[in-house]
Amino acid sequence: MVDKETQIKVLLSGKALDFACETLGVKDMRTRKYVEVFTVSPEEVYEYTTIHGIPHSDSTGKNSLAEDFHYYEEEGKWYTFFRERGHIFDEKCFDDDELGKKYIVTTLLQLSGTGLYYKNDAYTLGNKKDKTDESAHCLVLFVYFFTS
Repeated sequence: MVDKETQIKVLLSGKALDFACETLGVKDMRTRKYVEVFTVSPEEVYEYTTIHGIPHSDSTGKNSLAEDFHYYEEEGKWYTFFRERGHIFDEKCFDDDELGKKYIVTTLLQLSGTGLYYKNDAYTLGNKKDKTDESAHCLVLFVYFFTS
């Protein structure tokens, strides 16, 4: 079994497929399941990021032209957006540090491609603080819309 810290680092890096195939000794995941490799919960991933921070790279930053999910912190606020084919969409700004980080972690887990961190898990992680928070409702709508 792969230790939790390694699982978390791989999931946040977006290299789940390569790591799972290497770990299981297969060329693809058509006959295997990601749950054989990744057993950490979204809460464990978030907890890890509260201690070690959310991984950053030049490709995730504000000025990157990479087609991907982008996030950065500026003046105490978290900003996120997607860039694809030169267009920016789904821009978000989080004044609440915790909510911004939870949104980023939830999105990175969903983008990992494992299929293990959708719907209920994302809803739980995104709403732990206060279900009446307007930003949390926006997160739930976002998660529901893109994962349905």
